[in-house]
Amino acid sequence: MLAKLLILPRGWGDADTLLRYVRAALESVPPRRAYYPGARARWGHLTDGAPELVTIGDDGADDTLRWTIVSGLDASHPEDPRFSVEPFCSLLSVTEIGSTDPLEFLAQASEFANEHVWGTLNAMLFVHPRSDSDPGVRPALDRALRELRYGTIAINHWPAMVYAFGVPPWG
Repeated sequence: MLAKLLILPRGWGDADTLLRYVRAALESVPPRRAYYPGARARWGHLTDGAPELVTIGDDGADDTLRWTIVSGLDASHPEDPRFSVEPFCSLLSVTEIGSTDPLEFLAQASEFANEHVWGTLNAMLFVHPRSDSDPGVRPALDRALRELRYGTIAINHWPAMVYAFGVPPWG
């Protein structure tokens, strides 16, 4: 399973490094079958005119779609279909919000996710242990967690584990 949207802090110096790691991970995984109806058409719609497009591997004869990263999306244009159309295929969109200040980023990223990103099934936050224990950052993180309107919110963990276990609380 691939996430739909990665929201990064605007100006974060390690963004390219993170995306290189994501790409390397995807290069090590064979393409998956595009089994949702209309997935190939959605992939085409969401990659057409993409500001920055990285495709990994080839489409297979067995109805697979190559892994794809669409980056450079402008969050000031929330009408972009990549924020409102669920890909249901091997496509990850990337945008930047706010700044590298964790308080500003958390506030703006959670507001953007709530107001402009379609779907509320789950969200995941990557939080460095230093940020989690920082007395200046922790209240902003707690606020973001309270304000995110998603069925499952995970920190440094795949949120779909809730479905696998079937007993954790929802919402």
